[in-house]
Amino acid sequence: MLLKTAYLLAFETFGYTLMLDKSFDIVRKQLLNPDQQIYPPKFCLTPPISSKQCGVYIIEDAGFESILSIFQLKTKVAERIFGVILPLLVQPVEKVIEGLHQKLQDAEQSGLALYSTEGNNYLSNLGHINKLNQWLNKRAAVNNA
Repeated sequence: MLLKTAYLLAFETFGYTLMLDKSFDIVRKQLLNPDQQIYPPKFCLTPPISSKQCGVYIIEDAGFESILSIFQLKTKVAERIFGVILPLLVQPVEKVIEGLHQKLQDAEQSGLALYSTEGNNYLSNLGHINKLNQWLNKRAAVNNA
């Protein structure tokens, strides 16, 4: 349920630009096979997050580039905020998830560099789409060097 919600929020933000990329195959495979463990199990982050921070972000930290969907889940008995890590085209999501958990456990680290997607139109604004693709290609080149 959490992965599916994060995927839908990211799709709402980025549309098919990212969602049909092969890096999301692992997400789609997990959603189609809910009884199997396909996606890395520690895909949720639990840093202190307020409901004001709900939205879709790009984690910009070098080596940890990914999408972070933050949303609030309310039930009749509880209310909780989740941060779900989704892949980007830069690094394998397994490596990113493990690295982010280690980084957040390190007391010397001050947090994550998050880029808010709010106000950007990645669905039809070619300028925003091209800027995102250029950033992704640049990061992929740096990480693969």
